[in-house]
Amino acid sequence: MISVLTTLGVGSGIDTATLIDSLVSADKATRGAALIRRSGDLDARISAMAQLSAALAAVTTSLMTRVQQGGFGVQVGSSNTVVGIETRGAGPPAPFDADIRVDQLAGFQTLAGPRLASSAAPVGTGTLTLNFGTRTAIDGGGFGFVVGAVPPVTITLAAGDDSLTGLRDAINRAGTAVRASIVSDAQGATLVLKGGNGAGAAFTITAAPDAGAAGLERFDYRPDAAALTLGTDARDALLLVDGVAIRRPGNIVDDLLTGVRLRLNGITAQPVALAGRRDESASATALADLTGALSALRGLVTGFRKSGDGSAVAGPLAGDGTAAAIDSRIIGLLSTAVVPGGLTLRDVGVSVTRGGTLTFDARRLAQLPEARAGEVDALLKGLTSPATPGGVAPLQALAGLASSAAAGLDRRKTRFALESAALDVRNTAYRAQLVSQFAAMEKAVAAAKSAGSFLEQQIKVWTQSTR
Repeated sequence: MISVLTTLGVGSGIDTATLIDSLVSADKATRGAALIRRSGDLDARISAMAQLSAALAAVTTSLMTRVQQGGFGVQVGSSNTVVGIETRGAGPPAPFDADIRVDQLAGFQTLAGPRLASSAAPVGTGTLTLNFGTRTAIDGGGFGFVVGAVPPVTITLAAGDDSLTGLRDAINRAGTAVRASIVSDAQGATLVLKGGNGAGAAFTITAAPDAGAAGLERFDYRPDAAALTLGTDARDALLLVDGVAIRRPGNIVDDLLTGVRLRLNGITAQPVALAGRRDESASATALADLTGALSALRGLVTGFRKSGDGSAVAGPLAGDGTAAAIDSRIIGLLSTAVVPGGLTLRDVGVSVTRGGTLTFDARRLAQLPEARAGEVDALLKGLTSPATPGGVAPLQALAGLASSAAAGLDRRKTRFALESAALDVRNTAYRAQLVSQFAAMEKAVAAAKSAGSFLEQQIKVWTQSTR
């Protein structure tokens, strides 16, 4: 190519190298100007759609955070931390009051084995069978035991388990409610067994040592052979709820009050007052904030979609179908019942003015009957949480629509970069073509000039010879 370029202009005397540069630049400017203009328009659309996507995500996240923090619905409380209370699932369906007295906490059975020299001390081989049920103390000592519905579990102790540590690990590997640990001190090591909560989770142990391998009988615990020492007995929690005696196997109670979890932390001498109250102001504040955010969002969409005329520049999303769909869906939210048969935003006071802004009338919300107050909470939750598994809530769908559109525009931007690279390749090829063509022309012109010079010399020779 360098040898060809050095021949440009030699034959014709024309600065063909500069001429080629001008032709290539002119072609690049013509084709590139349209590409640059389209790329600039696309950048503006990407920026605008990204703003819409971010704004919708912010509105969704804000409302979702309020829902997750339990800002709506019936708010629960306890007059004494000895009985803790918290909402569970969707929370209480209606306000409530209840008095609860705790006469006994639920507890688990614990047993302690004999003190051995260390955790490595041998315990023997054979089997231990655990039976589960209800233990009843007998006056004067001893106990009775009634087997429950949980099937017995037999644990085999082989030679590799013949130590206090091996016994502990074998019991834990069995996967029952009974957990084993070792307590060590200067005097030796002791196996401690702990069962599950509730009177029905008591357990007995029947040891069957291998022939000639005595030792496991030290871990018997049954009515007729209680080698282990009882620490605490398995028992139920005993409650008095609004004067009604209640028994539960654990200290976490989920089935006394709908939508509420109780945590029993101690015994109470006096009843603890539990209450559930609806915070009407929380719903009103959330609706007002949501309305303001959606109105501002709609104003943003309107600005991006404005059409251009002689005096105004068109918005970056003028004629954009996704922007139009977002605007339409914002208005559609007002009449959408996110819970079948439930309230809509329009029902609770959200409306559109003639100017297109969204407003909230708190008086409309206040006029709702108490029986429908729970529907307001369901509406606010349903805007960000799908009513059915696998569904998409309305605000999430809106945010997803804008996000997908922004991603699509980004992909188009990538294609523009490829087009620009292709244009550079084309310009390089065009330059090579022009260089080749002009080099051929210069060669032809040089040849023609050489032939002309030869003829002129011959004519001069002929003319002189004829004189």
